[in-house]
Amino acid sequence: MEENTLQSQSKISQVSHAGVPNSGWKPKLPLISAGLLLLALVGAASFFLGKSLNKSKPPSISPSTEITPTPTSTSLQLPSEKEKLEVIILKTEYGIDNMPTPKYPQFIEVAIPPSLKDSVSAYGVGEKILIAPKNWTGNGFIAADGNTYITLHPVNTERKGLPYVRVVEIPGCVGCAYSEAAYYFEEAKKTYEKEFSTPLNIPEGLEVSPVSPNLARYSLPDTPEGIKVKGVAYFKEENNQPYFTKMEIGLSKEEDLAEFLLNTFISLNNLK
Repeated sequence: MEENTLQSQSKISQVSHAGVPNSGWKPKLPLISAGLLLLALVGAASFFLGKSLNKSKPPSISPSTEITPTPTSTSLQLPSEKEKLEVIILKTEYGIDNMPTPKYPQFIEVAIPPSLKDSVSAYGVGEKILIAPKNWTGNGFIAADGNTYITLHPVNTERKGLPYVRVVEIPGCVGCAYSEAAYYFEEAKKTYEKEFSTPLNIPEGLEVSPVSPNLARYSLPDTPEGIKVKGVAYFKEENNQPYFTKMEIGLSKEEDLAEFLLNTFISLNNLK
């Protein structure tokens, strides 16, 4: 009986050792378990530390990314959406009799900065639509040669030295176009001085800043009444046919308004 019991125990012992390839693993198991636990703890700590660091780190900006500055109280706020303005029709006279009455849309949509929404109106005059200061009036004249002259001003104040908006368009008269463009464009000035004998009477203090070969901004000294004068001029020649137009604005202190009106004139007429 004892002999059978010993044989059975011997077989069990052999089977147990056969299940483990290397009997040397047995004393090393606690160390391996401890090592795996340590690696797990380090990995978890690195994960949560990385998450924490990512929260406080600002997003990177590549050198080519452009950032739009936030408007301040002294800067012109960017328009967020277009406003619908009713077109106020003003008188237009013609150098040719029996010309049809010009037609204008009832409304026009314009992107207007929030700070200027209550300061501007749309006017239909001289077969054009102009954005100008609110509650103004004026008139337009289209000559027999097609030249257009428009003057806007506050109601009941059409006197020299007071605020104004003037627009000139010369689509057909060659000499007229060059004589106007010569004030603002060097190439037009050279052509005028070569082809015409009448000397130019360039206003004192005129400052011109080219925007493109065909577009320029300009300014004149303040008037004695404190009116600040700014303008944009456009000149282009195609197939020996010159074209010139400009808008000039004289306002007292409303520099943001003047810039907006000039930029809108450029945009509405697609001047580049």
